[in-house]
Amino acid sequence: MTSRERTHRALLRQPVDRIPRYDISFWPETKTRWHREGLPLDVTDLNAHFDLDRVAFGRFDGSFQLPAEQLDETADSIVTRDNNGIVTRKWKTRYGPPHVLDYALKTRDDWNELRERLVPGKARLAAGLAETVRAHITNDTFTCMSPSEPCWFFVRCMGFDALLLAMASEPEWVQEMFDTYAQFALSMCELCVEEAGPFDALWMFDDLCYRNGMLFSPAMFRQFLTPLHRRIRTFCDTNGMRLILHCDGYVGEFIPLLIEVGYDAIQPLEARAGNDVREYKKLFGDQISLFGNINVDIMSTTTQAIEEEVRGKISVAKQGSGYLYHSDHSIPPSVSYDNYKHVMELVKDVGRQR
Repeated sequence: MTSRERTHRALLRQPVDRIPRYDISFWPETKTRWHREGLPLDVTDLNAHFDLDRVAFGRFDGSFQLPAEQLDETADSIVTRDNNGIVTRKWKTRYGPPHVLDYALKTRDDWNELRERLVPGKARLAAGLAETVRAHITNDTFTCMSPSEPCWFFVRCMGFDALLLAMASEPEWVQEMFDTYAQFALSMCELCVEEAGPFDALWMFDDLCYRNGMLFSPAMFRQFLTPLHRRIRTFCDTNGMRLILHCDGYVGEFIPLLIEVGYDAIQPLEARAGNDVREYKKLFGDQISLFGNINVDIMSTTTQAIEEEVRGKISVAKQGSGYLYHSDHSIPPSVSYDNYKHVMELVKDVGRQR
């Protein structure tokens, strides 16, 4: 069974020879630590080194295409404005999320100006997209398009507080923004397919939940977003693609909404937010594939705790297919090289479908 075939079948909850194995993000400091602990210095591809399944993302420019510029620089940080007009401070001396200082999109008048910039076109596609996708497919790599999820795009362009207030106080404006961006993103996805042929999946990233649940109610999701996500699902069906959503936070009340839309999988099932793949397998395992939930905090502890985490969860989640390995987030430098090697050995062992 090839890697791509195995991943497709796991996403469709069909029998596989083993669970697919993915980790799509390692912190830069993690690799630096691992080189000190025995990772060969010539290893540049951690996926190949650990025999992980491969995923590649076909990109396009989904921004407002505002001029990007550097605004300030100090000994430990750089302040920049990006193509969406978001001003951030990024750190030079440590890894961490940028600190947002300002937004270009604050009012409805700002939107009326900025929306004119959301014009689909092949110039927005990544250079050499078709050749790159063909090369990845030849290399048995699972290929994905990754447009911005409509709500998450505006969370990033306005900030959580401003967008959530607008959803409550100016719902017509917010719906107009979501509809406009969804149509733009789908038009760009259609151009990607025209240029490179169908991808394996459409994998969207958002963080519409936090540690206690959704950022807004299920009713508001159905009002603003369910019709748009169903259009995305239809696009995937038309092009033979799977549909995956990344969402941090506690997703227990979110998963039923994703099932209503027709998502194939939810990832990464953040353990520290209270998600447990064993419970979700009982509740939702015949309706959506579960992708992740192996706790990176536990990866930083003892061999016994790692054994209990990996064996305890995967032995349950793999039953009847519909499970893909992933950590419950990215791999931080708190995880030692030996511990991660042990995680991979366990995942290979318990992940076989005997």
